[in-house]
Amino acid sequence: MARKNYLDRLVRNSERMDKDTRRVIRKGLGTKKRKKSKSKKRAKRNQRQIRALAGQIGQLTQQVSTLTTVVAKDHKERELAT
Repeated sequence: MARKNYLDRLVRNSERMDKDTRRVIRKGLGTKKRKKSKSKKRAKRNQRQIRALAGQIGQLTQQVSTLTTVVAKDHKERELAT
């Protein structure tokens, strides 16, 4: 297993070989091309979405704070008017 892993890394990192040569070597050794795991992709996407939601929550918090202040001032003005 270690030998196969070493050869796989050697083939993957070799810049001098063209694409066809790498394919032939991979086929001969029985190694497969590595792909990104779906869980890593999903984790990155989730992190981006969490950051976006955090920004939206911050904006909504500011809006609610502003509206609360405006409503409180309006109530005070109405109480003073009566």
